[in-house]
Amino acid sequence: MILTLISIGLIIIGIIGVIIYNKTSYEDLGIGMGIFGFIIGVSGMITCCITILCNNNKIKRQSVKVKLDNKIAEIQATRQLITTIQDDYARSVAITEYNHKVKEYKTEIESIKVYSESLWLNWFYCKEYKNYDSNAVEYILEIK
Repeated sequence: MILTLISIGLIIIGIIGVIIYNKTSYEDLGIGMGIFGFIIGVSGMITCCITILCNNNKIKRQSVKVKLDNKIAEIQATRQLITTIQDDYARSVAITEYNHKVKEYKTEIESIKVYSESLWLNWFYCKEYKNYDSNAVEYILEIK
């Protein structure tokens, strides 16, 4: 949100620079400030708009939802598979890999929540992503 507002501010500075150029004798300051502010502001606005549109469209939301649901299903299937392993060493290796996958999932969910709450980036993340629970899967702490 703030990045978009900064871009809008730069566009306004560019317009003010052009007005200064036309109304006063400070030609170098006005035209330099006008051109620089306007070009940077417009390129920032274009970048922000493209990012907002790409991250908030329906297809992107569905693909992220499917990806996160698949990760949950994969982690839960791995947990069920671990209960069938008889060898202690193989079980401990499987539990380590499982806990690593759980950590990656929880980190991804928490980063999505942080970015969607950030004043700098919240327009770039869909608010629906915050509904995912990072506690949907749990660590295995001990070998049973």
